[in-house]
Amino acid sequence: MHIRELGLERSVTDLVKDAELGLPAPGSSLSSMSGRALDDVVANTIYRSVQESLTNILKHACATRVRVSVGFQQSKNRHVVVDDGVGFSDSTALVEA
Repeated sequence: MHIRELGLERSVTDLVKDAELGLPAPGSSLSSMSGRALDDVVANTIYRSVQESLTNILKHACATRVRVSVGFQQSKNRHVVVDDGVGFSDSTALVEA
């Protein structure tokens, strides 16, 4: 199904549920989103960003819990993905051009 048919909230909820299957001790949460209508491009961008974050968490973070929050503050869209896994140092994140 596509985001347009399911809506952003349902689509992100499904992502979180799927990601939870890959966690050693499943425990995830999704904060509720308002029923605000979003432009298709904005909704798709949020969805893809959350999807990529969850993919990276499952591949690299050794996390047991994930929290996803998608909301709106002062007419701005905001989404946050947090896990309890391992991180990386800033020096390893730098890429030489």
